[in-house]
Amino acid sequence: MMIIDPVTFGDVAFTRPSPKWVFDRTGTLVQVPAGSFAVTYDPMDLTKAPYALIEPAATNLITYSENLVAGWTGGASASLSDADFHGIPYYYVTKTNSGTSEFRQHYVGAKSAGQTVVATLALRAGSTDSATVGLYDWTPTNNGWGSAADSLIEIDGPGTAYFQTGGAFYISGLSSSADTFIKITRVYPSAASSTALLIYPGTVNSSTIGHSVQATRVQVEVDRATSYIRTAGVAVTRAADGVATGAGLVYSNVPITEPDYNSATTYAKDAVVHDPATHNTYVSIIAGNVGKALTDTTAWAPNGVTNRWAMLDQYNNTQTSNAEEIIVVLTAQALAQGVYIGNADASDVRISCYDPNDGLVYQETQNLIIFDSGSSFYNWCFKRIRRKSYAVSVQLPPYYTGLVTITLRKPGGTTKCGMSVLGPLVDVGLSQYGLSREIKDYSTVNFNFDGTSNVQKRNFAKVMDVDVLIDNAYIDSVIESLEGYRQKPVAWIGSAAYGSACLFGAYTSFKSVIQYPTQSAMNLQIQGTV
Repeated sequence: MMIIDPVTFGDVAFTRPSPKWVFDRTGTLVQVPAGSFAVTYDPMDLTKAPYALIEPAATNLITYSENLVAGWTGGASASLSDADFHGIPYYYVTKTNSGTSEFRQHYVGAKSAGQTVVATLALRAGSTDSATVGLYDWTPTNNGWGSAADSLIEIDGPGTAYFQTGGAFYISGLSSSADTFIKITRVYPSAASSTALLIYPGTVNSSTIGHSVQATRVQVEVDRATSYIRTAGVAVTRAADGVATGAGLVYSNVPITEPDYNSATTYAKDAVVHDPATHNTYVSIIAGNVGKALTDTTAWAPNGVTNRWAMLDQYNNTQTSNAEEIIVVLTAQALAQGVYIGNADASDVRISCYDPNDGLVYQETQNLIIFDSGSSFYNWCFKRIRRKSYAVSVQLPPYYTGLVTITLRKPGGTTKCGMSVLGPLVDVGLSQYGLSREIKDYSTVNFNFDGTSNVQKRNFAKVMDVDVLIDNAYIDSVIESLEGYRQKPVAWIGSAAYGSACLFGAYTSFKSVIQYPTQSAMNLQIQGTV
């Protein structure tokens, strides 16, 4: 039995004074306006969980990141390709004469001794499926490619990378239709008066005329690689992302449709307003409602939390809903390793954790569709689709400053989520078989004199009874922890394999028995929230 101790969330402010480019769920590069939070998908694998993108300020030193004609030099010609990298055009780099050192290059300025430079770009095959890419420098001591210790390469996609010399690497096995993303990192051992990124079709010093490869999304940065910065004539600097301190909701793609309450506005009867301080909504119960405080019960009636915050309140039956996808980004400001999703209607749940210092540190996808066709053609075609309504993760890495992105998807439908809990984990003990689950129904039935009845259907709460075994070395600390959780709703995970063994609520009683020399037994009765 595990407890996820929920962090209480408020609003967390975010700033970024410049736009940013990210990839949406279709893999298309889109611009996020200044001041808006950025969540991105991995364009190389859209099945992975999207993640928050918090980065320092960065500059793309390549003045033409998507056009290898203007701003580039060298003997090779470049022409527009028909292919594209998720909406970004590829350009051919073509060898047009027999010059043994023919390449396409872009100068990125002088570099100081010890400075780190990172080049990133996407490649595809042209008439050849190989290319050589590297960072070069011209210095008074003519370091050129440098030494093997100066540089390293990482690739994502088809192909294999080989070290060639210093900052130059040979990539073979490129695809003409799939993207290969390349990152080269070089630490310049001494000052360089002029540096450049070079792209060779095929191998360095090849004399074969007509060899070509395709390249795009070219970026060169100092110190570290960041997300793509689009340029078209000048180097572009993207401002730093700023997240305020404190635990809370940093971003949600679910809009708040109710207007903020304004005491100077006159509201009609049945008008609904939003209180930004509490995330609650209120409905006007009188006409000509002006200047009345939201606490005035003669003018306003509580109407629940906003759609955005329904999944973050303490009630299982209040659901956040949104077309196709719900995305929330939470910062716990704690070593939060557990996530519980309840009362969900979605096809899958994706969870990621992004640390401002270490970058993306965790991604997970859980499929909520239950495959129960039993290899039957009839069941596959006509049996009702079953879905899990819950998801549990207890594997998030312990990053105090991590931003956790929770995504629920239901393509073509309306995604819903009734409960989303993030917090530290508390180990209560080992759950035993024999766990029981029932519900407490708050509906009422009124019988008439002739036996007929009127049913008033209301919400219900889950009730769980479970036995756990606890090592005697920990029994006292477990009891003290449970005493601290009295009347406090938390997420109880009896077994992540069964949704019926997971609920959000508070225990009504617990009883421990020191049964063996090394282990104790405990019975817990837990009632979930409605």
